[in-house]
Amino acid sequence: MSSNKIIFKNDENLNKIELDIINYSNKLIKSLNVPENTDLISRKYEGGIKIWECALDLIQFLPKIYSKSNLTNFNVLELGCGHGLPGIYFLLKKSNVTFQDFNKEVLENITNNYIIQLKDKYNLDYLKNADFISGDWKEFKSNKKFNIIVSGDTLYNIDNYEKIFNILYNYLEKNGVAYFSTKKFYYGVGGSSGEFIYFIESKNCFEINKINEINDGISNIRLSLEIKWKIIL
Repeated sequence: MSSNKIIFKNDENLNKIELDIINYSNKLIKSLNVPENTDLISRKYEGGIKIWECALDLIQFLPKIYSKSNLTNFNVLELGCGHGLPGIYFLLKKSNVTFQDFNKEVLENITNNYIIQLKDKYNLDYLKNADFISGDWKEFKSNKKFNIIVSGDTLYNIDNYEKIFNILYNYLEKNGVAYFSTKKFYYGVGGSSGEFIYFIESKNCFEINKINEINDGISNIRLSLEIKWKIIL
């Protein structure tokens, strides 16, 4: 990814598509009523105006799994989507994508604008394949179950782990898969990949495995976790 472009370089069918990064406006900052230098304020603003490292990891990692796959009409959920880049990748694969973020303003002013950009630049009209849900995960409701659930940089608060588990339990198809890209530790806020893995394993419903690790020596170690229903024999 260049400094101002999003490119799905690991999918040979999509690597010609370049999306301009949507920059937030002062008007959006004011509507959220948060300071410009604040990454998150719990239960008020959950970081959606920033592009997080783990979302970028997902758009490089997911094509390695799905570049050859036909995902037409798959139901995909991106939890805590912010800019929604992993979800945009699945839209380009002709899936039906539900974008979820705590803040409605982020969905309306940032996430949706990438879909509009696909129409304006490439005449790709995927708005009918997208829907948007805002609010706390505790109140999450959908009339569908999902073949794939993805989420990047959302495991920073251990108080949310039960909510995430409930969404997986209630909305992940029995043959579905979830991918969480996360930092190994979230300093100062309490969450960690190890705590999340322990929490999910303690529920005895899902298998959870580390399938990718990035240790560039510059930033925090980042992991991709795969979650599937346990097979009961």
